[in-house]
Amino acid sequence: MARPTTTRSGCGPATVTASPSPAPRRGRRAARVLSLLCAVAMPLALLPPQVGWVPPIPQVILLQPALAALALGLAVIALVRRDLPSLVMSGLGVIVFLAIWVMPVWPTSAHESVSSAGQAEGQPSAGAPAADAAAMASDELTIMTINTHVGQADPAQILQLVRDHQVDVLCVQESTVAFARALADAGASELLPYRAGEEIGDMVWSALPLGDPADDAVGYAGAAMAAGTIEALGTRLRVVSVHTCSPTPGYERLWAESLADVANVGEADPGAQPDVPYVLAGDFNATRAHAALRDVLAAGFTDAATSVSPLPLATWPRIGPFSGVAPIDHVLTPDGVVATDVERVHAGDTDHCGLIVTLRAAS
Repeated sequence: MARPTTTRSGCGPATVTASPSPAPRRGRRAARVLSLLCAVAMPLALLPPQVGWVPPIPQVILLQPALAALALGLAVIALVRRDLPSLVMSGLGVIVFLAIWVMPVWPTSAHESVSSAGQAEGQPSAGAPAADAAAMASDELTIMTINTHVGQADPAQILQLVRDHQVDVLCVQESTVAFARALADAGASELLPYRAGEEIGDMVWSALPLGDPADDAVGYAGAAMAAGTIEALGTRLRVVSVHTCSPTPGYERLWAESLADVANVGEADPGAQPDVPYVLAGDFNATRAHAALRDVLAAGFTDAATSVSPLPLATWPRIGPFSGVAPIDHVLTPDGVVATDVERVHAGDTDHCGLIVTLRAAS
């Protein structure tokens, strides 16, 4: 309750006013502290990957979409309250966040563009799929990716999504032997008869023939990222199921190294061929706000979700119907291929949302 005070002006009568109560003052201080935290946290995304792996930088950046929403709310409150310090700090956080998500990407590491397998030498492999006239002539290619959380996704739900959306290629991360066999038994053997990768780890399931199937196209020691080459959209595309290291405490450097390996995918892929571009789909454990992922994009890729929608599409951590905070699952397309639709989907008890992306050849 406000404490009354008495004031007197000249010889006039005394007037009674109320001094501010402690509660509003505490609320304003809390708002300023939160606004300062947002203003400090957002520019961390501008750090280069050489230092961007230092803890807790990767973890803080993962929360940037939530922090941006908080900063926007604080800015509105500060504007209503005419609290200039809070408005400046929270507004700065929002501006930096928006700038990061719309700014062009540029390479910060010494690597060449690998979206078209420029490092590969030699002639197309004899293992490449024979040209399929229907697939080559098709105007669309539909790719689905989902992290199963060590096989906890529901195979039946995934196959239903494949049927409903006419998915051509399914990229799976954190598969288990039991999950892979359940997926096959649920109908994947008929719908997606071609596959690459071991049953434990990352797999590519395809309705189109897979040429040069590889258990590991990246060379990252922590996870074998499967790949295969398909004929679609009037060209050949090499699809990789991506799963980088998670930036959990103690693994931050390995997380950065795994993303660098993805950025240089053409160097380690035994199935890389000249002029065959890559489509990278999976769990990158990173958002655009991480410089390490921007390095991947700078290697010649476009994030399908951000090309379709200006807002981040959060995929983790999924808890029940809640779709999460961080957009860490992506489908990255090369030059000449564009996304026309991106849909977030759920399938069972995995802690990730899946993505279904429709691709077309660029006109």
